[in-house]
Amino acid sequence: MDAKQNDKEVSLYLGNLDPKVDETLLYELFVQFAPVKSIRLPKDKVLRRHQGYGFVEFFNVKDCEYVLNICSGLSLYDKVLRVKKLIGGQADAPEIDEDIGPVVYVGNLDKLVDSGSISSTFANFGTFRKPPQVVPGEKSNHAFIYYTDFESSDEAIKEMNGKIIMNRPIKMDYAYKKDSKEKHGDRTERLLYEKARENNFELEQLKKR
Repeated sequence: MDAKQNDKEVSLYLGNLDPKVDETLLYELFVQFAPVKSIRLPKDKVLRRHQGYGFVEFFNVKDCEYVLNICSGLSLYDKVLRVKKLIGGQADAPEIDEDIGPVVYVGNLDKLVDSGSISSTFANFGTFRKPPQVVPGEKSNHAFIYYTDFESSDEAIKEMNGKIIMNRPIKMDYAYKKDSKEKHGDRTERLLYEKARENNFELEQLKKR
């Protein structure tokens, strides 16, 4: 059995993590049940915040199975921790490219609009894979919203384009891809993104079945 297969069998996927959760907290939690080999929280490259999921690796299968059974249903900061066996392997699952997926552009924003107000307004349409980013401009601000699925971004654009926020009609559309004249949201990107989400164990719909 190769090393990669061993890594899979002794690792767990952790989902639904609160933003306040960090590597130290997770280590202190799991080391109470079994020796921990490593903790990994994939982070957003810009804001350096984790994306709501992570991985914990133990030294043997027995410890991994024990922690899986004992920690199911455990809560951290009032959020129920989702614990799953790492099927497919952490090493097999590349992190999602930040420039792939539902990235929505919001333009003509009032100068007083910040990421907090954007989050509260657009969270109604779905969950974010990273916090919205507000970019200041001379006469107005604009923002980028990163949803976890295209259904949410499609609905947000449909419902909010042209709506008034702080006395300004906002402009919404899919953002342009990095260093490209093409916009996010085309059929090819949607298929690639869904595959990436499957590899990263982020399909919340499957977890709830």
